[in-house]
Amino acid sequence: GLGTALALVKVLLSCTNAVFTEKILKQSDGTPVVHQIVHMKVFWCLWSVICMAFLEGPSAYAPSCFFRGWGTPVLLVLATYIVKNWSGTFVLKRLDSLRKNISEAFAMLMLYLLEISPIFGKKALEMPTLCVTVMVVLLVWSYLESKQRSLQQTTGDRKSTRLNSS
Repeated sequence: GLGTALALVKVLLSCTNAVFTEKILKQSDGTPVVHQIVHMKVFWCLWSVICMAFLEGPSAYAPSCFFRGWGTPVLLVLATYIVKNWSGTFVLKRLDSLRKNISEAFAMLMLYLLEISPIFGKKALEMPTLCVTVMVVLLVWSYLESKQRSLQQTTGDRKSTRLNSS
């Protein structure tokens, strides 16, 4: 259904974004990674402001409306998002988009498994959610495999390029 289609779109956009971000980060060897992150996030922030104004209307920027509903859970999600985003960018700068995408996909699967575990989350197992989560991991894995095969074909390298080998 719609959830599966949105999961597929999310994976495609995330993988595409990681590839282009990696390319930008690796082309600018002389620029510190912190400066590169700031340059990318300024554009992202401006784009977010434009989208928010378009989707929510100008009243969304009123001080009485902008932070409505914010509390401790929202601040915790915001903090974890910032840490995830910065650490993901450092992974892209030092390693590559393959490892970033597979680590994000497995992290999503592990978070879901923690949610349904009897120790931490105690939520009921929902098969559609589990299937979509596993599908996202498999989509990322297939993307990684296709990129590795494409790299092998362009370089003529026939030996294994699995993630666990160096």
